[in-house]
Amino acid sequence: MEDFRNEDQRRSDRKLVGTWWRCPGHGVTDSPILLSSVAYCPTDSCAAQVKLVHSAINDPNANAQARSVWRKSSDLFLPPAEEA
Repeated sequence: MEDFRNEDQRRSDRKLVGTWWRCPGHGVTDSPILLSSVAYCPTDSCAAQVKLVHSAINDPNANAQARSVWRKSSDLFLPPAEEA
């Protein structure tokens, strides 16, 4: 899909956090309609494909948060401490 965004939209999309798509007519959405490998605008009267403009994977602290959650959850699987 070609990038239909103007420079102002590109600039604002870089500031997003999380996963967002942009409709050419309705702006950004975090809840597109996904059919197979194509995402569409969720607005009732719109059949436009939406473009993924920001992925949560690209968030600067995404990996740190994932590691933190993994560490906390992995503690649940540690064997019980030996009693002295």
